[in-house]
Amino acid sequence: MDLITENLPTAFGLLLGEAVSRLVDEHDESLDKRAAMLRVDTPKFTQTDGKLSFEYRMRPNRKPPYLVELQIEPELDDEDSGTLESALDLSLRATANCACPEFERADSTVPGQGRCSCTLAVAWWLHEQISRRNSEEVLLFLSELKTDTVAAGREVVSQLLKLADEAHSREEDTTSRVQWRIKISNNQLYGPVSINPFVQRLKKNAKGWSKGRQTPAFDLLRKNAEGTPLDSQVAALTSQPASDMNRDYFNLFQSVDLLVGHPNVAWDDASATPIEVSRGEISVALEPVEIDSLDDDDRSGEIQIDRESDPVKRKTLYRVGLRVPGIDININECELVLGNLHPAQPVVLIAETKGNRLIIATLRDRRATRLISYLLKSDLQDVLLDDEAAHQLTMKIGAVGSLVRVDLPDQLAGPIEDVDAELVLELRPRGGAGMFIRLSMFDSRFQEMIRPGHEPAIMPAITDEGPIRLKRNTVAERDRAADVITRFGINRLAPEESYGWVAQSDEQALDLLAQLYDAGEAAPRMIWPEGETIRVRGEITPSALRVQIDDSKDWFGLSGTVNVAGQDIKLEDLLTAVTERRALVRVGDREFAKISDAFRKRLEQLGDTLVADRNGALKVADAAVPAVQDLLGTDVSLEAAGRWSQIIQNLESLADYHPAKPDHLDVEFRDYQLDGYRWLARLSRWGVGGILADDMGLGKTVQTLGVLVDRAADGPALVIAPTSVGDNWVRETNRFAPELNPMLYREGNRQQLIDAAGPGDLIIVSYQLVQRDAKRFSTRCWNTLVLDEAQFIKNALTKTSRAIRDLDANWRIALSGTPLENHLGELWSLMRTISPGLLGSWDRFRNRFA
Repeated sequence: MDLITENLPTAFGLLLGEAVSRLVDEHDESLDKRAAMLRVDTPKFTQTDGKLSFEYRMRPNRKPPYLVELQIEPELDDEDSGTLESALDLSLRATANCACPEFERADSTVPGQGRCSCTLAVAWWLHEQISRRNSEEVLLFLSELKTDTVAAGREVVSQLLKLADEAHSREEDTTSRVQWRIKISNNQLYGPVSINPFVQRLKKNAKGWSKGRQTPAFDLLRKNAEGTPLDSQVAALTSQPASDMNRDYFNLFQSVDLLVGHPNVAWDDASATPIEVSRGEISVALEPVEIDSLDDDDRSGEIQIDRESDPVKRKTLYRVGLRVPGIDININECELVLGNLHPAQPVVLIAETKGNRLIIATLRDRRATRLISYLLKSDLQDVLLDDEAAHQLTMKIGAVGSLVRVDLPDQLAGPIEDVDAELVLELRPRGGAGMFIRLSMFDSRFQEMIRPGHEPAIMPAITDEGPIRLKRNTVAERDRAADVITRFGINRLAPEESYGWVAQSDEQALDLLAQLYDAGEAAPRMIWPEGETIRVRGEITPSALRVQIDDSKDWFGLSGTVNVAGQDIKLEDLLTAVTERRALVRVGDREFAKISDAFRKRLEQLGDTLVADRNGALKVADAAVPAVQDLLGTDVSLEAAGRWSQIIQNLESLADYHPAKPDHLDVEFRDYQLDGYRWLARLSRWGVGGILADDMGLGKTVQTLGVLVDRAADGPALVIAPTSVGDNWVRETNRFAPELNPMLYREGNRQQLIDAAGPGDLIIVSYQLVQRDAKRFSTRCWNTLVLDEAQFIKNALTKTSRAIRDLDANWRIALSGTPLENHLGELWSLMRTISPGLLGSWDRFRNRFA
């Protein structure tokens, strides 16, 4: 909740000024001269999470600007992690941080250090602004500083649209365009291909374009006047010098790849013939050829034609050739250039001058370059394979097919069989942190795994009986992949390639792995590279947990460990994993353990019950002991302090505890009052505080007097009540519980009254006086503490609330007809005083309930 609300005290401006003044005093005097020379501009002011933040941009001479942040927040106790509504006795604290080297060098552990001239300058500026204004003016000043986020958002949108319009207006210039002209040269000096830009202008009659003027790619890039963003990318590549060492010319082949689908590409010849640039895949194809033969044993290789007088038989042989599947092109009539997009991706440029096409064909493996080079040098027109040679090739098609695609005719490819390929997840650890994820289709007969739904739909395979063709259902594959991607949130990861993603941190990887493990057989199978894996070392169950419980006043300290593969995992780490919805917890380097489903549910409930202090240590309130005991169960190894067992025994004995009205209480209880007294008596015997919230006039005082009579012999009681009802407590006590000795804490020897209080004594004090004399009341232990009209401490941040929380009392009870007036934070504040830890920390309570 915000620190500045409608219920701000009138002295808020003074409190703010005091906090900033204390921050100024924390600076060493040696910083004064440097701070006085700094210019301080108006800061950016925000209010979030109960804090006031002032963000300054300091610009020292000849140095980059530094970010300085000054924060104002309430002074909180150890367990206060949020703010409620402000009250009259709110206390504020100012802190500052700076990104300058001077601040980083300072020693914050030494008084007067841990600060810099920048933080002193901004503290001076803010103190001056506050000190010359009253509280109303301070609030007005802060409201003027506060950024109008809606207006700022509109300004951002306006600027974005303006810049986008300017960019598109340049891009949509229809009076000029860039034409890229390509020549296949295989020049030893300048490279295998040349790519040059020509800037064409729209003719005056707007009918056609000029022939074009050649422009150096570097000039085109520098001027940024012509072309599209794609043209700029090509210009950036073609303006790079080729590699002098290896003549790899990666930039030229990458430029051709970028020009795929470009609307204005031409041959670099006299007529600038337009061409189409497209992608493809080169393959080795076997084409059946039927020939005439005199008899089956004729192995001369001579082709017999028009021998009508002789007995002629038809024989099938196979011609080897290069093809581009899906594109009707005769490679024998094309120019081919071998090259690489990058060291791991070989390509072939196929220039068809007759058809005005340029195809950039990728090879599956860089080792395929030698194979293609051999085929290009061979005169394949005079090569035919007989059945024996063709069978030999088909049986080894896996070896050849891993390098380059091989297309077989129906006679050699074998029968077609439907295949229901398995959807698998290929996982590979990523250097440093995270992992790579890829979805693939797997079948043991596949030569390699393939992406879901990708071509070819019919895949060649080799079995012991010979070659076959496997027909995939590509539509069903895409549907299954989409379901897995959505179900496990894989689409929230950073995309890398088609059906490939990157988990950029171990936490992201763990989240995915946890979901996959939870899904069991419903999740796709995970495949790791040999020797590389994120190992999951078994399952964590309750029987593996060892818990130790130590005793301290009002609290128990709780710690625990689980040993997995020789590594101890802290209970705190298990709770953190459960809070973050992770089923896996780190054991070692890239090693994790899975928390069992049943144990995870118990840990979730346990985390809601425990409280962590500022150091992260876990604590259990007395009131939460039974819940924690049930959650730990009998299958957890538990070493507990003696008082823990005593509380459990006391609670078990309360099941049959139905006390009668005390003999020394002179009142006839109504039924509901007797129930209320018995409830208080059970809480008293258990040692846990509570709130009696009967409406006004239903007898909360007499019910409380009953339990005070029960506890009188064990020590004095302290009743804190509004001043207006103090006398009523005296009258009611004298009337209904004459054996008790009520005394008002007013004028007189107050310290002696506190020191002398003993069994049967009832000290009655107002909230204002207990806050003022908090140190006196804290000098002794009170057997019973009663808070009447307890809504007075509904704000956990007030000094009164803190003073009462600091009192030493064996048992506490609150009386209030309105324990909850505005919001659930008030109930949390009351219970924090009456039964510390029962509702957990404010952050946890707010996230779950408020």
